[in-house]
Amino acid sequence: MRQRKYFAEIENGTLTIKAYNMNEAKEFAENQGYKIIRIVSSEGYHLCKYCGRIVKGGNKDVLCDDCRRRFGHDLYSEL
Repeated sequence: MRQRKYFAEIENGTLTIKAYNMNEAKEFAENQGYKIIRIVSSEGYHLCKYCGRIVKGGNKDVLCDDCRRRFGHDLYSEL
């Protein structure tokens, strides 16, 4: 079994964690003193290139919902 990458949304940003499963990733972050808002596998998600928030989908050029509203564009490459 190999480690996978997880994204954890925390109070002040986003963490990228490598762990064998989601519970281990959550436990690691909490042991480091972070309060987890949500945690997802990196499969099917990416981080917004502008603000670093978690975005559903594999196209890494797509902005998060907040950045889309702010800039009026869907893609980072359009900025």
